[in-house]
Amino acid sequence: MQTTGAMDPTTGLLLNVAKYGGYAAVLWVTIINRGLVIDARLLAILGILAVDSIRNHSLESSLSPWERPLLWLHLLLAYLFLWLDGTGIGAILFIILIAESQISHSRSVGNRVFLLSLVGFLAIGLLGAWFRGQWSADRISTLLINGIFFFFAFGISVLARLQQEQRERAEGALARLERSQRELESAYAQLMESSRQREELATIAERNRLAREIHDTLAHSLTGIIVGLEAARRLITVDPERSSKELDRIGEQARTGLEEIRRSVRAWRPRELERGDFLSAVRGLAHEMADRGLRIDLDFGDGVPPPHLELPFYRIIQEGITNSIRHGAAERVEIALRCSPAGITLIVEDDGRGAG
Repeated sequence: MQTTGAMDPTTGLLLNVAKYGGYAAVLWVTIINRGLVIDARLLAILGILAVDSIRNHSLESSLSPWERPLLWLHLLLAYLFLWLDGTGIGAILFIILIAESQISHSRSVGNRVFLLSLVGFLAIGLLGAWFRGQWSADRISTLLINGIFFFFAFGISVLARLQQEQRERAEGALARLERSQRELESAYAQLMESSRQREELATIAERNRLAREIHDTLAHSLTGIIVGLEAARRLITVDPERSSKELDRIGEQARTGLEEIRRSVRAWRPRELERGDFLSAVRGLAHEMADRGLRIDLDFGDGVPPPHLELPFYRIIQEGITNSIRHGAAERVEIALRCSPAGITLIVEDDGRGAG
């Protein structure tokens, strides 16, 4: 028996057993009543079996263009058998057809088969009884009772169809859920991979930033120490007291540089910016270098960089001063900073010898 969708194998097997059991019962009763005689009745039942086999086992699907014509041919052969047989055994053929049409076809087709089977069974039964002279109350009541079985078969078939449709919906929902779960798992894996890549990039960025911070801090401190040592070396013979003070300053500069490196490792923000604002930090830097003989002129106008840019600009100024001493042997540095809604401009100029 074909179905409109997936059916439980056990249910399908039971329906097929019931259907072919019904066919076998009709064929057996027919042979018992008339003997094994090749007549129209036998040919009708054999034709029904042939049409049923073609519909259910030879056609590729219920969507075949031959499916509907064979279904109506099946119904006509059942009418023919009922007219020729004259007994109530033909009701089994209609009950099988009603059940199968409800399960295997659309509801509209199944409903039409039910109505045509019921009306045709009653009409042919009544006409056959009148034609054969068997018109009686018992005959009419037998037909009506058989008609009630048609309603029973129709109701059971509708319930089976509803159960099948619910099963199909549940399986479809489960398939969609599984597909959604696979998509979510794939999206989660991509998210984790993207997160891992971002984490690696952030780690590299922080590592590079830390390296730059240590480089800037260490270079500035060492430059100050080198300048101080040169001054102390020149003064040690002519002014030992001042040379001693210079050495003390160098020691303080070394300790400050070490502390600055430690602070860079911890927070990457210089102590001067933590203690005060940006201008105070830069003025402290200029005052520190003035003690070593380097004059620094500051021109900051009215604005300062926003908080998230204070550290980069402080490091740029610090690196500029360090390079002016190390590479240019400068004695004077001019630093100008202008902040406006259009952008930030920083200019560092010195009187050194330049570098390439």
